[in-house]
Amino acid sequence: MRNTCLFLLACFLIVNHVYAQANPYAVDNHAIYAELGGQGMELSLNYDTRLSRKKDGWGLRVGVGDNLSNSPGLITIPVGVNYLIGHGGNYFEMGAGETFASIGKVPPNTEISIGNQEYHSSRKLLFENVVLGYRRQPTSGGLSFRTGLSPCFGGGRLGMLLFLSLGCNF
Repeated sequence: MRNTCLFLLACFLIVNHVYAQANPYAVDNHAIYAELGGQGMELSLNYDTRLSRKKDGWGLRVGVGDNLSNSPGLITIPVGVNYLIGHGGNYFEMGAGETFASIGKVPPNTEISIGNQEYHSSRKLLFENVVLGYRRQPTSGGLSFRTGLSPCFGGGRLGMLLFLSLGCNF
């Protein structure tokens, strides 16, 4: 599952890069970042792009996450839309999305906790989430930083996930 997710993310990035090379009007506001917490639940690698040539405004995000544990394994795929308000590389970020989570085989007498819910068996889950935070994304490319709060809803429960992201924009 992990290899499939990484393969799909790599294909998406390659296709988007090839399209951007061929299209003179293509978006040039991209970011790749590692995120601790947030929509990817524990640790995730994400790709973010703006839907216009502006540095702010509407954007899309897709990623793949993991809990870095073999027992039980948790793979997440966060997907969402976001909107940036600000200028000069300092932005308020707000967004919404869905996170698909797949819990691997859970050994006997073991549980995995997501938000404030504990699971004792393998399952697939879907969580809705919201993003409210700060983004430092230099206008000329380079190191980007994000932090904030991501409320997560699923199974009739609410979880509050803080996030911290470091990456690069190009």
